[in-house]
Amino acid sequence: MLINNRNKATFRHHVMNDENLNQKEKWLLVILIEYYNIELGYAYPSIKRLSELSSIGTTKVKEVIKSLKEKGYINYTVGHTGKSNQYVIIDVWTNQADNSIPKITPEQLDQIQKENGIYCGQNDWE
Repeated sequence: MLINNRNKATFRHHVMNDENLNQKEKWLLVILIEYYNIELGYAYPSIKRLSELSSIGTTKVKEVIKSLKEKGYINYTVGHTGKSNQYVIIDVWTNQADNSIPKITPEQLDQIQKENGIYCGQNDWE
């Protein structure tokens, strides 16, 4: 399911009840949901803005973003000089009988992106 204005609350609910996320991960993921641009298909707040909104230092924000990617909740492309990163939120909650979060392999993530017409690239922070 792609994020739209009608289901943002559903996504927030899933995030807040997800036992596989720590508090900082939940908070940043909720912020990314709020900043999600429906027309573009991604959120693009700067690291500085994420830090301001979450009251988490910029270094820790980068660590949390990496953690969310590693856990399969988001993917992102690194912005060019002066541009913010682009964050795509991966819906890992749909069609689950229990509220456990499945492990998503890189192949499954590629398939999800293809099915939804999303390309995120493969970039690292370093």
